Amino acid sequence: MIAGSLTVTSKRADVVEFSYPFQITNLVMVLRRPDQARLPVMDRIKRIWSPFESSVWLLTIAAFFVTSSAIYVISYFNPYDWRRLARDGEATIRERESFTCMNSFWFSLSALTLQGYVRSPRSLGARVVVTVWWMFVIVFVSCYISKLTGLLQIPPNEEEIEGYMKFQGLRDVINRDIKFMVIRGGAVDDLLRYNTQQEHIQRLGAELKSGGSGEYVDNLKEGIKKLENYPSGKKAYITESLMVKYQTQRYGCQFYFVNEKTVKRQYSLAFPINSTYTNIIGRYILQYHEEGYLDYLEKKWFTGSCNQYVFEGTDEKYKIQEFHPLDTASFSGVLIVLAAGILIGVLVTIVECLIFKWAESGDPVHHEHEHQKGSNPDGIQTTSSLLDQQNDRSDTQV
Repeated sequence: MIAGSLTVTSKRADVVEFSYPFQITNLVMVLRRPDQARLPVMDRIKRIWSPFESSVWLLTIAAFFVTSSAIYVISYFNPYDWRRLARDGEATIRERESFTCMNSFWFSLSALTLQGYVRSPRSLGARVVVTVWWMFVIVFVSCYISKLTGLLQIPPNEEEIEGYMKFQGLRDVINRDIKFMVIRGGAVDDLLRYNTQQEHIQRLGAELKSGGSGEYVDNLKEGIKKLENYPSGKKAYITESLMVKYQTQRYGCQFYFVNEKTVKRQYSLAFPINSTYTNIIGRYILQYHEEGYLDYLEKKWFTGSCNQYVFEGTDEKYKIQEFHPLDTASFSGVLIVLAAGILIGVLVTIVECLIFKWAESGDPVHHEHEHQKGSNPDGIQTTSSLLDQQNDRSDTQV
């Protein structure tokens, strides 16, 4: 038995007996992909900002300033935040300065770049604002990363697309004076030399016989190697599609394929004439076809990451998915949530101020404490006050 990429031909059928075909394939032209144009340095830098439209960037900057200002104002006036606690002697000076104007902006910026923080606001109103800001940051960063990932995969430009579409089939090899290669003595060689019905195939066969634009290679690897070192669009390798797709996967998508649908070829197993195994193996092949097992094997071993560079030989222009930056309409939802959160944080702060004023209005201890702090409104204990407190404690102990 002979098993391999053996194409059924009439000459071979004279000396061997073929089983039922286990694979039906077609001819392909293998060509080297056009080189991608290198972008200028400034265009590469611009790509960093390209995931979003300009309006989205401006709204994000405005959201950053508004949120930072809201955190600062709420932390400054809210009686349950660090500034008031430090004034009452319940927090340190370092905690009191956690949300100054500059630190509030730095807090928002560190959250925007996912760098974390040291101390969060203590009041409920400020925490509401910080929470919606974190939600905004999660959506912003996720959208940016997803858009940038697709953008950095530089797609072919219009010139490259036109380069792909110059070739639609075997006729273009003749019409465009493209040099081509086939395996000497192979099934494709026989097809080109002995075909009498298709004019363009006859012309290709004549070129092979005369030694014009046609060239012979000894095996598949030799043809791929020559094609790799040849300029793009100047030479084509004509062969059966199945094996060449398998072999070219190791070359990192340097090639693309144009299918010639008018020519179909069959792969079969070969047996000696009148072999008893021909029908037995043929029945198993039919069974595997019906069960879909052969299709599974083809997808497993002959499908790679370069299948997007297979053209079906039609007149339709190959379209590459365009990139669309994120616009304001798509991004407006998270901005609305952020604005609503800031408004809720302000309202909660007003309620906290009213509760604090009502709770402290009838507290005599609070009035005494305010009287003691009258000479030191910032609530910072000086050295003399600390000494007086220490002396009072010493007298009490005595």
